[in-house]
Amino acid sequence: DLADEKNRAVKITAQGWDIVNDPPTLFRHEEHHLGQAEPVRGGDAREIFRFVNVTNPDQQLLVLVYLVSCLIPGFPHPLLYLHGQQGSSKSTFSKILRMLIDPSKAPLLVLPKDVKELALQLSRHHLIFYENVSWISQAASDLLCIAVTGGSISKRMLFTDADDFFVTIHTNVGINGINIAATQPDLLERTILLGVERVDDTSRKTEETLYPEFEKERPKILGALFDAASKALAIRPSIVLESLPRMADFAQWGSAIAEALGTTKEDFLRIYNAKIREQSEEGLEASTEATALLRFMDGIEETEWHDEPARLLAELKKTVRSNDVEFAYGEELPKRASQLMKKLNVLKPNLRLAGLEMYSKKVLGRRHTFVRKIAAKTVQSVPTAPLAQQEGEAVDGTRDDTGRDNSLRSLAATFAPSPKDDKDAVDD
Repeated sequence: DLADEKNRAVKITAQGWDIVNDPPTLFRHEEHHLGQAEPVRGGDAREIFRFVNVTNPDQQLLVLVYLVSCLIPGFPHPLLYLHGQQGSSKSTFSKILRMLIDPSKAPLLVLPKDVKELALQLSRHHLIFYENVSWISQAASDLLCIAVTGGSISKRMLFTDADDFFVTIHTNVGINGINIAATQPDLLERTILLGVERVDDTSRKTEETLYPEFEKERPKILGALFDAASKALAIRPSIVLESLPRMADFAQWGSAIAEALGTTKEDFLRIYNAKIREQSEEGLEASTEATALLRFMDGIEETEWHDEPARLLAELKKTVRSNDVEFAYGEELPKRASQLMKKLNVLKPNLRLAGLEMYSKKVLGRRHTFVRKIAAKTVQSVPTAPLAQQEGEAVDGTRDDTGRDNSLRSLAATFAPSPKDDKDAVDD
């Protein structure tokens, strides 16, 4: 939707794109919407990096893939999280992405504390960016997961006791901040973390100079993004991946978009898989329980440990005291073994990636927790999302939560796996 006075729109197909004067679609216009630039052919999407602080080629590819994916609806798009110190031009970065995809009078918003207000905001933007986020509540984290994947929340209709109306949310979300406030594993799994460096003083530009220069190039950059989206529509049916990571649709579309941009799906998957490992590590570092468990297993010679959950809690408390483990976000270890197991169960996929597998089994009629060291597996060939493979079934025949093969930490590389039948499975 160009949102201009003529109500024109852009039609994108696998054969190309054109401006349509009488589109069949009825677009919803919110009060904050601004008109889109009229796209021009013959541009280069990489010109955007004249205006945003991204110099690393891998990060540049991720940014372009994300931007083009925002033009293609119908599948979950990861949350884009820009983090870096003051002066790294995160706000300018965020504004320019919005100007390309969803121009708005309010390009950057403050993350609201009220989840109902957050839900309404998410439902009224195609790409929404939250500025200077330093903390995300559990309720807000859950809602952001829904927004990324797609879902609805219900509210009671005014002047009624029983009638509900539903707010449907499926949008593209961006966050920027100095530190990474997304600490919940389920939100991190849906996130692309993008670290940006402080802009050198000799390279810094004023807004008075930067934005007019960008406005001159915006039509060509936008047209180049449309070119890539069109090519990706043609390439997508031929993309076949042997296995899939959590954001499976984005991995497939990202592979197609990367080829449409003139690179390869192998390059994209290599970079995206590295981001998955980074996200997983961030989740572990934010957890006192996971930090203590990794330290504990690193300090024993055996490749497998098992005992009752209460015994595990006691061992982790000793590990924390003896190793001087700093508590993540001021949280101490739980007082009850059941609370410990709930927190560790959430982190099972992350622990697998870090080289630890957890499962439960009854021993002499009592429930035991098993923790096993997994050897790191280095991918020598093209990575077609190898991080989604499960390590196999538990000893008692039940399957644990989805796990990853690759290890984040060096401790896993020093241990050989115990005998166990491996079976591959695809992430949900």
